[in-house]
Amino acid sequence: MKKRLIFYLLVLSACQQNSASEDVNLVGKQDSLNTINSKSDSLPELDTLKGFQGHADLKDSLGSTYLDFGSFALILQARFEQQKNGDSIHLYEVPGRYLYQKKFRSEILDSDLSLKLFVSKLEKVSQLYPHAQNDPTGNYSHWLKSRQNWQEWSPYQYLDIDEKSFRLPQINAGSYEDPSARLFEKLALQDTLIEYAGEMGGTRAEFLYLNKPANYSIPKARIKIEVFHKGKWLHTYFLILHFSYGC
Repeated sequence: MKKRLIFYLLVLSACQQNSASEDVNLVGKQDSLNTINSKSDSLPELDTLKGFQGHADLKDSLGSTYLDFGSFALILQARFEQQKNGDSIHLYEVPGRYLYQKKFRSEILDSDLSLKLFVSKLEKVSQLYPHAQNDPTGNYSHWLKSRQNWQEWSPYQYLDIDEKSFRLPQINAGSYEDPSARLFEKLALQDTLIEYAGEMGGTRAEFLYLNKPANYSIPKARIKIEVFHKGKWLHTYFLILHFSYGC
């Protein structure tokens, strides 16, 4: 009996020491996380997809994308598909790899050249289809032709990429939510709440456009790049950003 009691006391002591040791390690890890999150260039927890609740995957930031405009280049953190079309380059997000918070910088070899960047977003209001697309009672192709849509490019805003560790802002923030008060007034939108069952939790309409349930999205944005030679305007290029909202 005495041997059993001694064995029990030894086990209890070891468990208490392990517990204290684990607590110390946890505090150390938490301090390390706080230090990382306090840095201005740390990766964000939230990404462009509304409702994304995980930490940004480090793998989605590996490598870089070189956007060659001839007399200068823009370099973006992570690898994205690009297509050049005249004076414009189109850049595409894919599910799991988004432009938000990626490092962004310019590369200019000619010291006489300078750049000014401005961003505009395409705001879109679209009527929602009131049935599942495979519903035999609904004529989806016919509905598409008569679907009510509105879209418009927002006014340009200046992007100061000369800031240290510049990262792309969340340009498409607000997609699939209520549009701004400005658009509510301009388009005479009306509040509502209608749920349509379907894939990925279905679709929700939170306002009416021309008395029809609709949603608001920002499918793409464009960055206007003005090139100056010794302070005199030389040429304008465009970088078109295509946002991803799933497969």
